[in-house]
Amino acid sequence: MMSFSVPDKIESVDDSMQIERCDFERDLPNLIAVYDQFNAIRTGTMVRDETYWQVQPEWRGQDPDLFWIVKQEGKIAAYLKGGGSIREFGYLPDCERSMISLLVHFFKYLKLEGIENSSVDDIHESQQIFGEIGCEVSESCNNSAMFRITNFASILQKATLILEDRPRNSNYSDWQGTIRIRYELDDQMLIIENGIIQVSAPITNPTIDLDLTQIEVLQLIFGDFNTDYDLISTLFPLDELLLWDPDNF
Repeated sequence: MMSFSVPDKIESVDDSMQIERCDFERDLPNLIAVYDQFNAIRTGTMVRDETYWQVQPEWRGQDPDLFWIVKQEGKIAAYLKGGGSIREFGYLPDCERSMISLLVHFFKYLKLEGIENSSVDDIHESQQIFGEIGCEVSESCNNSAMFRITNFASILQKATLILEDRPRNSNYSDWQGTIRIRYELDDQMLIIENGIIQVSAPITNPTIDLDLTQIEVLQLIFGDFNTDYDLISTLFPLDELLLWDPDNF
């Protein structure tokens, strides 16, 4: 998370920007398109179908008066879900000005509520836009999300296609061997041969033996784990992990 102070001087919203409350029934198709494009290459974000969008407010809560959109040429260019903090936002490529207008709109709401400090997910878009606005920002930590692996072998099997693709343009394109990944509840083996990865029960004398905690396994899968093994860094590269607040339990 990234904490920020609400600017004392808030610029006027661009009058050409059409800011309005989101109307689910009318705006959902455009909203889904913006969300999918904004999060297409992000790690951790949920795949949301239309039904998920419709039922999410029922179990996670969502103040409809604080769900705003900006339209350009009749289509949504940016959106923001607010509260005491920015719960989620998104915008189309080259629509940063629309997003900034929404943020200024949100700042005015915070000022009216007497809120001087708020927070937003710490992703590179947040850093870029808030830096442009001139907000004072600082890092904070959110430990509210909870995850537990229920079928480790299944997770690895589902990931094999992308794991096979990652070394192809690296120094490890011809690497062959075995990688054992174990933690307190499970123990699995990746067998790499001729560019193909198979998941199996552990065998003796693996080429690489990783002894991790469950948290470290989750960090590995989500691209948040530092390791001295270059091959592991190639298979599980560091990435920007994000789970939007409305998807949290």
